[in-house]
Amino acid sequence: MNFEHNEFEGMLRQFRPSKPRPLPQMPLARKNYRIARWLIPTAAVGFLVIVSISNFWNVRALSATDPIILSDTHGYDFTNYLKGLTDKVRRKWYQRIPDLARAGQQGRVVLVFTLLRDGTSQDLRIATGSGAEPLDQSAVTAVQSASPFSRLPDDFPDEQIIVQLTFVYNEK
Repeated sequence: MNFEHNEFEGMLRQFRPSKPRPLPQMPLARKNYRIARWLIPTAAVGFLVIVSISNFWNVRALSATDPIILSDTHGYDFTNYLKGLTDKVRRKWYQRIPDLARAGQQGRVVLVFTLLRDGTSQDLRIATGSGAEPLDQSAVTAVQSASPFSRLPDDFPDEQIIVQLTFVYNEK
């Protein structure tokens, strides 16, 4: 549909007021009420957002550090494989963070386990405990529930790797 400029202007003119209407005048008290009615819910939402962000960052202060392969890698680059492993364990771990950690309990748990070629984990053990059973158990359960992992790469010559994974609770 092609319109000439004048036709288009004519169509728009019906929607435009001929001259701007003045704003209605309100008493000052009513203006303040209207601003307060808008400002209070906005401040409350802002407060909720700040609280939510602080809770978000508190959970992120809990971290599973990059895994370390303790066995011989034969020079194979496991970067992408370990990223996938860490992401999977971290998702499971965040679902199981104990209340003790959410309350600020600090700790560090070091786990060591063997990953077989088919992605199953075995010989999971706590190399260094946090001193708090719920923190240790949360880390162990996260690895157990994340297993099985992806298969080891086909061109990797060994049948297994030994992985060390550290879980940090509220340490800076």
